[in-house]
Amino acid sequence: MVQESWALMQTRLGWEAVEAWHRALLARTEVVWVDEELHRLGAARCRQAGERRLSLTDCVSFEVMHRERVREFIGDDEHFVEEAFGRHDKKAAG
Repeated sequence: MVQESWALMQTRLGWEAVEAWHRALLARTEVVWVDEELHRLGAARCRQAGERRLSLTDCVSFEVMHRERVREFIGDDEHFVEEAFGRHDKKAAG
């Protein structure tokens, strides 16, 4: 979901915010590149969802999270809650 966050931040906060975020957050994360198999699984999940209007990005993210056994997410996207992922409590982690 890097591309979605990047675009939103650039639009709302400007390029300096993107640079700061990139240095701080992405330096401590793992980037998972989408290969043919991951794309196929994400696309299949989107087709199964049908009327739910899930993005391919969300569906690929769900596949990665299930594969890596990630149970929490940071954000406000209710699609992740609907997929049974827990919202990370920023206050508890602080």
